[in-house]
Amino acid sequence: MGHATESPAALRAVRGQLGQLRNVRRAESRMMGEVSHELRNQLALLVCAVEQLAAAPPDPGSRARLVELAQRNLRSMARLVSDLLDLSRLGSGRLQYRLERTAPGPIVARAADSFRLLASRRGITLSVDLERGSPEVFVDRELFERALDNMLENAVRFAARSVHVSVEDDGSEPGFAVFSVEDDGPGVPEGILNLAFDGGRPDSWLPIDAGHAGLGLAICRDIAERLDGRFWHERRRGGGARFRLAVRRYLEAQERRGNAS
Repeated sequence: MGHATESPAALRAVRGQLGQLRNVRRAESRMMGEVSHELRNQLALLVCAVEQLAAAPPDPGSRARLVELAQRNLRSMARLVSDLLDLSRLGSGRLQYRLERTAPGPIVARAADSFRLLASRRGITLSVDLERGSPEVFVDRELFERALDNMLENAVRFAARSVHVSVEDDGSEPGFAVFSVEDDGPGVPEGILNLAFDGGRPDSWLPIDAGHAGLGLAICRDIAERLDGRFWHERRRGGGARFRLAVRRYLEAQERRGNAS
């Protein structure tokens, strides 16, 4: 009896899977290199500020600027490490979460309030448009708020003058409530969108001048998957970016669970 041979289609499928694995490994290697570069830059700035403070007592104005520089870099480093941990937990399936009936209004308002001071310091107007009676959603509250935080941080980082948050329930995404965060910044290059939303890993893009925005997009996408929702980008008329997060409305989620049982 002759040896069985693999069909050409099966061989092509295996080669395709191997190619995808190589791409993932390259993306992970690039991400770690860029994250390491950013951490090194932030650490260098932090060390410089501390050494200047220790070398000689500066005047009050200079001291305040050095302390602010040190604090800013510490916060940025802490957020970057937190994002890396979140990505690792989301990707490995080790993150514990619980979907529950949730009124989204207070969570959206709290997320927006946490970025108002930063937006104000940068001369950016942050507005929120929440309809009365916004539908309850079926989410893990902590993950939902983390996704909104990342969307808002990205918008405030790149906005020129304004950031707008809204929730839409117009039937364009049946069974879902859609939360949008838009800004009037430079927008997102097409190549980055392809990496983020066309089957590649958004975390494979982490430009040094954009901080850890790539990690934030990756986290939003992974959170949307855990919430049985969707995360995507739309171009704004007149420029800028609009990121949208669709999560299941509570009533429709319960109907689906009932039909599946």
